[in-house]
Amino acid sequence: MALPERIFLMGFFGCGKTTHGKKMATLYGYRFLDMDWLFMERHQTSILDFFKTHGEAEFREKEYALLKEVCSEKQVVIALGGGTPCYKNAIDLIRQNGVSIYIKMSETSIFKRLKNSKNIRPLVLGKNDDELKQFIEDTLKERSPVYESAHIITKGEDLDTRNLKIAIDYLN
Repeated sequence: MALPERIFLMGFFGCGKTTHGKKMATLYGYRFLDMDWLFMERHQTSILDFFKTHGEAEFREKEYALLKEVCSEKQVVIALGGGTPCYKNAIDLIRQNGVSIYIKMSETSIFKRLKNSKNIRPLVLGKNDDELKQFIEDTLKERSPVYESAHIITKGEDLDTRNLKIAIDYLN
């Protein structure tokens, strides 16, 4: 059985894609790529500043181009941005080029993580608790059908990365 050349982690921001992606890369002996970090490195600016200067539509175009690029990488675990799979035909590109994993979390868990996060996320910047809760609910409702089309869906709360490896190995 051949291992997948690419493993894509997807889910709402704050669900642990980067944390689990690093662990998974270590388990497989793969490289780890974080799409947000790669974007910031490539464009020499923070995502927040890019949003302020160019807007979300331009961000999504550049992000999609970057996704197409990383689909040529081999032996890599890729933490996608929260919205990456939801624009254009990105989910199809992801599914065709590797194993996709949705780290699914409840709205309550996401809220707690975002509320306590030190990361500045442009789409939730300046929102009060009620606005943040509503944003999470609305965005999850919109994105869930895409996320749910992942090859593997796993519960994000108390996730054991080794169990993800077992699931991937089983698929292959």
